[in-house]
Amino acid sequence: MAKKEKPANSWRDIRAILSKADDSEVLKLVGELYALRKENQDFLHARYLKDADILVPYKETIARYISPAEPWKNPVKTSLARKAISDYRKAVGDPEKLTELMLFYVECGVGHILDWDDNDDAMQNSIFRVFAEGMETLDRCEKDVAGKLLPRFEAVVQSTANMNWGFYEALRDTFEIYAPDV
Repeated sequence: MAKKEKPANSWRDIRAILSKADDSEVLKLVGELYALRKENQDFLHARYLKDADILVPYKETIARYISPAEPWKNPVKTSLARKAISDYRKAVGDPEKLTELMLFYVECGVGHILDWDDNDDAMQNSIFRVFAEGMETLDRCEKDVAGKLLPRFEAVVQSTANMNWGFYEALRDTFEIYAPDV
């Protein structure tokens, strides 16, 4: 007769324990998690410290992975660059800053393509998806935010006008859906 396996631990198990802990125990635990990983620090900073520099660690991660300074040593890793956007969304998800982060991803990615004449379809597809999501998120932002960021989206589209791979057309068409009067 096979022995019944114990189910894996879950958040429910941890939540039950933490709900009985006093504030000092929870605070100590959060402090230990803060010290454990830089990503935890970035998450807590984004969640609780609403300063202007909150996007810096996320932008540094994006730049490192979507537009490495020496791509022959450090290849492009779009999934890790997109993870920075996802991590910020989980921490706060403020539409204005989220749109700024997505736009930064697109700017860095397009800059990399232009600098290195990189016509990698997977990278272009990733940039396009983030561009489209950024335009959609911008559409949900306040009008003054859209007015501030829309010219940068348009500049990205225009910077790809001489590309021959259909990338420009995809960006332009998406831009025109969300900003038909520009």
